[in-house]
Amino acid sequence: MTTSLSLRQPSGNSSSKCSNASMAKDESRDPYHSKMQGILAITGLGAAIVSSAACIGIGMWILGHSGLVTDVVLPPGEWRDSRLGSAVTPYTSLIVILPNARMPTQVLNLFLILWVAIATECIGFVHNVALKSTLASEGRLAFNTNSRLFSRIKLEHWRHPNGPLFNTAMGLLLILSYASSTVAFSVVQSEVQNDESLPPWRSTCIFGVPLTILGISVLLQASISTWAILRVNVLTWSSSPLDTSIAMLRRCLVTGRPGRRLHTLLDDDSGAVTSRGYQPSVWQCRASVKKIAISLWLTAFACVIWGGPVYAAYESGIAAESPRLPTSLDLIPTAGTWAIVLFFFDSASASWFKIFALLIAMQAPLTFGLHSAELVVNSARDESQWRKAATPSGASVSSNPVAALLGSWPSLTLFLAKPLLHWLFALSMNLTVLANPLMATFLSITVTMRPIQIWYLAAGLIAFTTVLSALAIHRSRGAQPAAFGQIQTLVDAIDMGRAVEGAPESDETSERAGTRDPSHEAVLTFKYSTPNLAQIWVASSGKFAKPPPLPRPSTRSAIILYKEKLLLMLLLPNIPEPASRLRCITPTSPHKSDRTGSKTNMAGDFYVCHFIFCECGLEYCSACPRDHREGNNFSNEVAIAERLDDESPDYVSGSDPPPAARCTAGGENEAAIQMRATPGCRLHKMF
Repeated sequence: MTTSLSLRQPSGNSSSKCSNASMAKDESRDPYHSKMQGILAITGLGAAIVSSAACIGIGMWILGHSGLVTDVVLPPGEWRDSRLGSAVTPYTSLIVILPNARMPTQVLNLFLILWVAIATECIGFVHNVALKSTLASEGRLAFNTNSRLFSRIKLEHWRHPNGPLFNTAMGLLLILSYASSTVAFSVVQSEVQNDESLPPWRSTCIFGVPLTILGISVLLQASISTWAILRVNVLTWSSSPLDTSIAMLRRCLVTGRPGRRLHTLLDDDSGAVTSRGYQPSVWQCRASVKKIAISLWLTAFACVIWGGPVYAAYESGIAAESPRLPTSLDLIPTAGTWAIVLFFFDSASASWFKIFALLIAMQAPLTFGLHSAELVVNSARDESQWRKAATPSGASVSSNPVAALLGSWPSLTLFLAKPLLHWLFALSMNLTVLANPLMATFLSITVTMRPIQIWYLAAGLIAFTTVLSALAIHRSRGAQPAAFGQIQTLVDAIDMGRAVEGAPESDETSERAGTRDPSHEAVLTFKYSTPNLAQIWVASSGKFAKPPPLPRPSTRSAIILYKEKLLLMLLLPNIPEPASRLRCITPTSPHKSDRTGSKTNMAGDFYVCHFIFCECGLEYCSACPRDHREGNNFSNEVAIAERLDDESPDYVSGSDPPPAARCTAGGENEAAIQMRATPGCRLHKMF
């Protein structure tokens, strides 16, 4: 591999010009396009379609099923063996399973809600990729993370799958999915026994209507996402803000603005800013984050208040589900759990519209609140990936989305909170089927509320909102500017890949960093306008000694692609002494002392080299012997080039510094440093 660093003088115009060939080029094979994520996303979308179709098929079969249920819903005895009219009437559109089973019905509900969460996450990921690509093509993609149901709400986009009409449909279908999953499995409680005592006999009823509605709602969401992704030219499948920024640059959809290397998305163009010790939080940077956090807090407090009237109604004996029993504080309801009956229906088939209308109205704030929380969590994830690019491990390119989910605790917390909180809602408010052969209707349905479970839901929602609020107000340390996934801020702060591969070389296109085939050569370009000592730090993958404390960055940085890692390069001035040196540590001496006598613990296949720039802006190496460099598998030549203006010749030298007479006082210099390594050499850190 050949790595070339060109320090170029900035030109007057910083905008990049794209050729028609570059705009039409198929970039699906480029690392930033994240083809593997696309394959996994389409696979997840296909699995959601297949499973929803299976759900519809099972629901339709249950709707057509007819049979007796007395042998399941009633305990053994005279009631089961009786020939009462209501008990021997066949029932359709439902089946009853698990007679007197130890596994509660609520466990089946949890698995079904978990499937809904996974399926809608796969669908939402594809829908979000389509939204991001659509906004990019319109020149309106400001952030890497956007609320997919509340973007592009203008009526002029009403027919688009990411427009207001279909976004509204996606929101209603999402609520309907969770609402139907909470009532697809319901507890059947035998009301009386031969001795007229309340028996602990319960079974599980599966209704065909909510199961069919669940499958249809998930399938419709998948269909909208499929239509949306087929209509767009995918910008990138990656959720990383760095990949999105590279894609925007490569397609010339955004250009960097000079003089904003340390500007956060809060800073205006009034002038230069000083480096900060702490960066602003996402609460300060995005106004919608405040609204989301406040709405979740209001929802949590509403749940606390909701439990009060339910408990008061139970205490006053209004519509109590059962006679007073010893109080049970178990999470899963038992016979002793406080409960009230809100509605009573003799027939399920005539009551589904009212039941679903009530569930949608009650569950909508929770569903929309958790969906909106994605904006906060993903914005924090974007900032974490941006800051990870400046760590020794770097930021991965085209990583597995499942691994990215498991590797980000905020994303994992949100993913687990969605099914868990919806399940707690199902425990708080659900359907209970009463079986009584003495009634005119053998099976009757009640809408039941339980105050203890409502307060458990409130406690879980408060805990989640507390974590979300802490994430929103968190301020990162260091001088690296906060971006939170804003594309323009990232492009301003970094020099990322050459915007157009194959475009004619010019001052405009060459002043930004570029990448070629990572298996052959990576070309890094960044401006150097301060005739002072500077330090360059390249953070790369691998295990090596902890880098020394670095001064705060004040001018330039660059993102490069190196061995499928996105690495941040910082140009750091303010080196105290005007001395130049190149320190190398050989792979055969992992504990070798350097010239200052300090110990360095390095793995055998890693190399550390220090490049210090002279006051004139030229790099040279006079402190390191030539054979020492050769011992590290580096070539025996470090090329140095200086250009004071367009007509000045380039100077190439070995270990001797170039003539200082060529330097002009206060002039801006351009130096190119090339380091060649043999194929087996791994250059992991250079500063």
